[in-house]
Amino acid sequence: MGKPLIHRVWSSLAEDSVGLLRERDVMCGGIDGIVGVLEKSCKELLRENSKGVIEDLEHELRRGGRDYESKVSEILAKYVKPVTESQELYKQVIDYYLDHLRALGTLPEISAKDLRNYLKIVFCERSFLEYEVYSYLVNSGVPAFPRLRLPTTGLDYGEVDVLATLGDGLHVIEVTTRKSEKGLEDKLVKLQQIRTALNADEILLITTKENLEELEKTDHCSDIKCIALEKLPTHLQKHTKKTT
Repeated sequence: MGKPLIHRVWSSLAEDSVGLLRERDVMCGGIDGIVGVLEKSCKELLRENSKGVIEDLEHELRRGGRDYESKVSEILAKYVKPVTESQELYKQVIDYYLDHLRALGTLPEISAKDLRNYLKIVFCERSFLEYEVYSYLVNSGVPAFPRLRLPTTGLDYGEVDVLATLGDGLHVIEVTTRKSEKGLEDKLVKLQQIRTALNADEILLITTKENLEELEKTDHCSDIKCIALEKLPTHLQKHTKKTT
Protein backbone atom coordinates (compact mmCIF):
# COMPACT_ATOMS: atom_id res chain seq x y z
CA MET A 1 0.00 0.00 0.00
CA GLY A 2 1.49 3.35 -1.00
CA LYS A 3 0.78 6.89 0.03
CA PRO A 4 -1.82 7.53 -2.69
CA LEU A 5 -4.15 5.07 -0.94
CA ILE A 6 -3.75 6.87 2.38
CA HIS A 7 -4.32 10.19 0.63
CA ARG A 8 -7.52 8.94 -1.00
CA VAL A 9 -8.87 7.70 2.33
CA TRP A 10 -7.95 10.92 4.14
CA SER A 11 -9.45 13.06 1.41
CA SER A 12 -12.69 11.08 1.66
CA LEU A 13 -12.75 11.38 5.46
CA ALA A 14 -12.06 15.12 5.36
CA GLU A 15 -14.83 15.56 2.80
CA ASP A 16 -17.23 13.95 5.29
CA SER A 17 -15.86 16.18 8.10
CA VAL A 18 -14.67 13.19 10.14
CA GLY A 19 -12.46 14.33 12.99
CA LEU A 20 -11.75 14.01 16.69
CA LEU A 21 -10.76 17.68 16.87
CA ARG A 22 -14.42 18.51 16.38
CA GLU A 23 -15.34 16.77 19.64
CA ARG A 24 -15.73 19.30 22.48
CA ASP A 25 -14.28 17.06 25.23
CA VAL A 26 -11.24 16.26 23.08
CA MET A 27 -10.62 19.94 22.48
CA CYS A 28 -10.76 20.49 26.24
CA GLY A 29 -7.73 18.25 26.75
CA GLY A 30 -8.79 14.66 26.10
CA ILE A 31 -6.55 14.05 23.07
CA ASP A 32 -3.84 12.25 25.10
CA GLY A 33 -6.33 9.64 26.26
CA ILE A 34 -7.58 8.97 22.75
CA VAL A 35 -4.02 8.77 21.39
CA GLY A 36 -3.18 6.15 24.01
CA VAL A 37 -6.28 4.04 23.43
CA LEU A 38 -5.92 4.08 19.64
CA GLU A 39 -2.22 3.21 19.75
CA LYS A 40 -2.55 0.42 22.35
CA SER A 41 -5.64 -1.15 20.83
CA CYS A 42 -4.11 -1.06 17.34
CA LYS A 43 -0.93 -2.76 18.54
CA GLU A 44 -2.98 -5.51 20.18
CA LEU A 45 -5.04 -5.86 17.03
CA LEU A 46 -1.94 -6.37 14.90
CA ARG A 47 -0.11 -8.77 17.22
CA GLU A 48 0.90 -12.13 15.77
CA ASN A 49 -1.67 -13.94 17.92
CA SER A 50 -4.35 -11.80 16.30
CA LYS A 51 -3.40 -12.98 12.79
CA GLY A 52 -6.73 -13.68 11.06
CA VAL A 53 -8.51 -10.73 12.67
CA ILE A 54 -7.49 -8.39 9.85
CA GLU A 55 -8.78 -10.91 7.34
CA ASP A 56 -12.07 -11.03 9.28
CA LEU A 57 -12.31 -7.23 9.19
CA GLU A 58 -11.53 -7.15 5.47
CA HIS A 59 -14.17 -9.83 4.85
CA GLU A 60 -16.82 -7.85 6.73
CA LEU A 61 -15.95 -4.66 4.83
CA ARG A 62 -16.22 -6.50 1.52
CA ARG A 63 -19.45 -8.23 2.55
CA GLY A 64 -21.13 -4.97 3.48
CA GLY A 65 -24.82 -5.23 4.23
CA ARG A 66 -26.93 -3.67 6.94
CA ASP A 67 -25.20 -5.28 9.89
CA TYR A 68 -21.55 -5.13 8.82
CA GLU A 69 -20.75 -2.19 11.13
CA SER A 70 -22.06 -4.05 14.16
CA LYS A 71 -19.90 -7.06 13.19
CA VAL A 72 -16.84 -4.85 12.75
CA SER A 73 -17.55 -3.10 16.06
CA GLU A 74 -17.83 -6.48 17.76
CA ILE A 75 -14.37 -7.45 16.46
CA LEU A 76 -12.80 -4.11 17.44
CA ALA A 77 -14.37 -4.18 20.92
CA LYS A 78 -12.12 -7.09 21.91
CA TYR A 79 -9.10 -4.81 21.55
CA VAL A 80 -10.50 -1.42 22.57
CA LYS A 81 -12.37 -2.38 25.76
CA PRO A 82 -9.31 -3.74 27.62
CA VAL A 83 -7.42 -0.43 27.24
CA THR A 84 -10.07 2.04 28.43
CA GLU A 85 -12.56 2.09 31.28
CA SER A 86 -14.34 5.16 29.94
CA GLN A 87 -17.51 4.21 28.07
CA GLU A 88 -17.58 7.57 26.30
CA LEU A 89 -13.96 7.26 25.15
CA TYR A 90 -14.62 3.66 24.09
CA LYS A 91 -17.51 4.80 21.87
CA GLN A 92 -15.46 7.62 20.34
CA VAL A 93 -12.60 5.28 19.47
CA ILE A 94 -14.86 2.58 18.00
CA ASP A 95 -16.67 5.20 15.89
CA TYR A 96 -13.34 6.61 14.71
CA TYR A 97 -12.09 3.17 13.66
CA LEU A 98 -15.38 2.63 11.83
CA ASP A 99 -15.06 5.95 9.96
CA HIS A 100 -11.61 5.01 8.68
CA LEU A 101 -12.60 1.43 7.83
CA ARG A 102 -15.74 2.63 6.07
CA ALA A 103 -13.65 4.92 3.85
CA LEU A 104 -11.18 2.09 3.16
CA GLY A 105 -14.03 -0.24 2.28
CA THR A 106 -15.13 2.01 -0.58
CA LEU A 107 -11.86 1.34 -2.43
CA PRO A 108 -12.24 -1.69 -4.73
CA GLU A 109 -8.57 -2.69 -4.62
CA ILE A 110 -8.22 -2.84 -0.82
CA SER A 111 -6.74 -6.08 0.53
CA ALA A 112 -6.14 -7.51 3.99
CA LYS A 113 -2.48 -6.52 3.62
CA ASP A 114 -3.46 -2.95 2.74
CA LEU A 115 -5.79 -2.85 5.72
CA ARG A 116 -3.07 -4.09 8.09
CA ASN A 117 -0.57 -1.52 6.74
CA TYR A 118 -3.10 1.31 6.97
CA LEU A 119 -3.94 0.52 10.59
CA LYS A 120 -0.24 0.25 11.46
CA ILE A 121 0.71 3.58 9.87
CA VAL A 122 -2.35 5.57 10.89
CA PHE A 123 -3.11 4.24 14.38
CA CYS A 124 -0.07 2.38 15.75
CA GLU A 125 2.29 5.11 14.51
CA ARG A 126 -0.12 7.94 15.42
CA SER A 127 -0.32 9.35 11.90
CA PHE A 128 -4.02 9.96 12.47
CA LEU A 129 -2.91 13.16 14.23
CA GLU A 130 -1.55 14.39 10.91
CA TYR A 131 -4.93 13.57 9.37
CA GLU A 132 -6.68 15.47 12.16
CA VAL A 133 -4.68 18.63 11.48
CA TYR A 134 -5.03 18.31 7.70
CA SER A 135 -8.77 17.67 7.98
CA TYR A 136 -9.33 20.59 10.35
CA LEU A 137 -7.46 22.94 8.03
CA VAL A 138 -9.27 21.99 4.82
CA ASN A 139 -12.64 22.08 6.58
CA SER A 140 -11.74 25.59 7.71
CA GLY A 141 -11.10 26.66 4.12
CA VAL A 142 -7.30 26.44 4.31
CA PRO A 143 -5.58 24.71 1.36
CA ALA A 144 -3.51 21.87 2.83
CA PHE A 145 -1.71 18.70 1.74
CA PRO A 146 -0.74 15.82 4.04
CA ARG A 147 2.26 13.46 4.05
CA LEU A 148 4.41 15.01 1.33
CA ARG A 149 7.84 13.56 0.62
CA LEU A 150 10.27 16.13 -0.64
CA PRO A 151 12.55 15.32 -3.58
CA THR A 152 16.13 15.05 -2.40
CA THR A 153 18.72 17.56 -3.52
CA GLY A 154 21.78 16.24 -1.77
CA LEU A 155 19.98 16.04 1.59
CA ASP A 156 17.14 13.74 2.57
CA TYR A 157 14.62 16.12 4.10
CA GLY A 158 12.13 13.33 4.58
CA GLU A 159 8.40 13.81 4.81
CA VAL A 160 6.36 16.88 5.61
CA ASP A 161 3.39 16.03 7.85
CA VAL A 162 1.20 18.83 6.47
CA LEU A 163 1.90 21.70 4.08
CA ALA A 164 -0.61 24.54 4.20
CA THR A 165 -1.15 28.05 2.89
CA LEU A 166 -2.52 30.70 5.24
CA GLY A 167 -3.05 34.01 3.51
CA ASP A 168 -0.05 34.41 1.20
CA GLY A 169 2.22 32.34 3.42
CA LEU A 170 3.42 28.77 3.06
CA HIS A 171 3.46 26.86 6.34
CA VAL A 172 5.36 23.66 7.12
CA ILE A 173 3.50 21.78 9.86
CA GLU A 174 4.91 19.01 12.04
CA VAL A 175 2.57 17.05 14.32
CA THR A 176 3.95 14.98 17.20
CA THR A 177 2.98 13.73 20.65
CA ARG A 178 6.26 11.96 21.36
CA LYS A 179 7.88 12.96 24.64
CA SER A 180 11.57 12.47 23.74
CA GLU A 181 13.31 15.85 24.00
CA LYS A 182 16.16 14.60 21.79
CA GLY A 183 13.63 13.47 19.20
CA LEU A 184 11.98 16.88 19.25
CA GLU A 185 15.32 18.63 18.82
CA ASP A 186 16.09 16.49 15.78
CA LYS A 187 12.67 17.29 14.33
CA LEU A 188 13.21 21.01 14.79
CA VAL A 189 16.57 20.89 13.00
CA LYS A 190 15.03 19.00 10.08
CA LEU A 191 12.09 21.41 9.96
CA GLN A 192 14.51 24.31 9.56
CA GLN A 193 16.11 22.49 6.62
CA ILE A 194 12.69 21.91 5.06
CA ARG A 195 11.74 25.56 5.56
CA THR A 196 14.86 26.65 3.72
CA ALA A 197 14.34 24.13 0.91
CA LEU A 198 10.74 25.27 0.34
CA ASN A 199 11.34 28.95 1.13
CA ALA A 200 8.40 28.60 3.52
CA ASP A 201 7.16 31.51 5.63
CA GLU A 202 6.60 29.67 8.90
CA ILE A 203 7.20 26.39 10.67
CA LEU A 204 4.40 25.27 12.97
CA LEU A 205 5.09 22.50 15.49
CA ILE A 206 1.86 21.05 16.90
CA THR A 207 2.41 18.92 19.98
CA THR A 208 1.00 18.11 23.43
CA LYS A 209 0.63 20.57 26.28
CA GLU A 210 3.34 18.69 28.19
CA ASN A 211 5.82 18.90 25.32
CA LEU A 212 4.98 22.56 24.83
CA GLU A 213 5.77 23.32 28.48
CA GLU A 214 9.19 21.66 28.09
CA LEU A 215 9.92 23.44 24.83
CA GLU A 216 9.05 26.81 26.33
CA LYS A 217 11.89 26.32 28.82
CA THR A 218 14.35 26.24 25.91
CA ASP A 219 15.04 28.53 22.95
CA HIS A 220 13.74 25.96 20.44
CA CYS A 221 10.53 27.90 19.81
CA SER A 222 12.26 31.24 19.20
CA ASP A 223 11.94 30.97 15.40
CA ILE A 224 9.42 28.14 15.21
CA LYS A 225 5.79 28.58 16.19
CA CYS A 226 4.92 25.90 18.76
CA ILE A 227 1.32 25.28 19.84
CA ALA A 228 -0.63 22.59 21.68
CA LEU A 229 -2.81 20.40 19.47
CA GLU A 230 -5.92 21.54 21.33
CA LYS A 231 -5.09 25.18 20.47
CA LEU A 232 -5.12 24.70 16.69
CA PRO A 233 -8.62 26.20 16.21
CA THR A 234 -7.68 29.27 18.26
CA HIS A 235 -4.40 29.68 16.36
CA LEU A 236 -6.21 29.33 13.04
CA GLN A 237 -8.84 31.93 13.99
CA LYS A 238 -6.19 34.44 15.03
CA HIS A 239 -4.16 33.86 11.89
CA THR A 240 -7.21 34.18 9.67
CA LYS A 241 -8.15 37.49 11.28
CA LYS A 242 -4.58 38.70 10.89
CA THR A 243 -4.41 37.87 7.18
CA THR A 244 -7.82 39.40 6.44
